[in-house]
Amino acid sequence: MSTPALGARRRAACDVRTAPPKRRKTPRPPPPQKKRAAQTLLDLGQRSLGRRAECARCGLLYVVGDAADEAAHARRCDAFRRGAPAARLERADARVAADVDDRTRVVEVRPTDARSLRAVVREARRTAARDLGAPTDDGGGGEDDAATAYVAVARGRAVGLCLVEPVPGAPRTMGVAAVWVLAARRRRGLGTALVDAARARFALAGPVPRRSIATTHRTRDGAAFFAAYGAGRVYAPTPG
Repeated sequence: MSTPALGARRRAACDVRTAPPKRRKTPRPPPPQKKRAAQTLLDLGQRSLGRRAECARCGLLYVVGDAADEAAHARRCDAFRRGAPAARLERADARVAADVDDRTRVVEVRPTDARSLRAVVREARRTAARDLGAPTDDGGGGEDDAATAYVAVARGRAVGLCLVEPVPGAPRTMGVAAVWVLAARRRRGLGTALVDAARARFALAGPVPRRSIATTHRTRDGAAFFAAYGAGRVYAPTPG
């Protein structure tokens, strides 16, 4: 006969209860750290620090002391002084139209050429437009994208540009949409060399006569140049 204590122990042994699983605590994300403000301008007591300035050479409006603005200004001023970067046009596969001197040659770039070559032409166009005070198309498009470009290249820089295209209704006429020469290279015959190279390669039948050249006369200097060159009538450039 079992005692009450023994029965209680037996009931306790048979009454096995499973303990509930312990919940794992999800670690809380660390609180966001506050960003420290970085000083981009070095204040050394300059009166001009932080003010806007317009460069007398390239016309760029920039913030004095701002690193990004100063770098953009340096690039543009360098293009005004030395010409737009054009190292791609000095490769062996470039289409050389004429040799001007030992350091300068004229390279032909057609509308169907590679994008990398057309990009050089667009950058030269922007530099020329800024130099002449004309509106620039920083998006890279425009009416002159369909024109054949003749670029004067010297030491990896575009120092001259001539854009030519057919004139509607005048199949034997060469239209000159634009001519530009770097300020440091003017009055040395480079503009004449550019137009001569374009005349020699524009038509399969041979060089285009000077009187068969039509121009846009966008500037007073351009009009004087082509009058002395012997160009013919004025035309409206082909719209984009």
